[in-house]
Amino acid sequence: MPREYNNPIGENIYNRIKEYDIISRKVFLSNLSTEHRAFYNKYSAVIRKRNSLANADNKAKANEKAREGMKKLRELRTPDEIKEQRKPYDAKYYQKTKMTRDEASSIIQKQFRNNKQKIETLKITTDILNDIIDNSFNKKIVNGEVKKKRGRRIK
Repeated sequence: MPREYNNPIGENIYNRIKEYDIISRKVFLSNLSTEHRAFYNKYSAVIRKRNSLANADNKAKANEKAREGMKKLRELRTPDEIKEQRKPYDAKYYQKTKMTRDEASSIIQKQFRNNKQKIETLKITTDILNDIIDNSFNKKIVNGEVKKKRGRRIK
């Protein structure tokens, strides 16, 4: 799954100059400020990468390069660096092993309640939005008042 970058400035510039011809693009980009140019370059790089990874061969090559790079990084790490990197995970695991059965069940129940509340609120909001959307096509605004439309109902 490709990364999603939040870059509205670069996206806006990219979408604006998409329809320009090559000369107009060069003129437009030469007049951009350095900050906006950096945003545009970052966004266009993301788009180019996304388009190249759409091809299965390119994606396989990129995955292979990533595997090789990770192998090299792992070989360069010393045992002390690996131990430092593992510390937070090992500490959490150690805490979990020290928990009693009651503590673990109470944590699981709390997480379940929180997720249940989120799901319920999501259902309520979707019901409200669906009602608004379903009814909005059959109503109109006349002199600042909402009135029903006459004729056939749209569903």
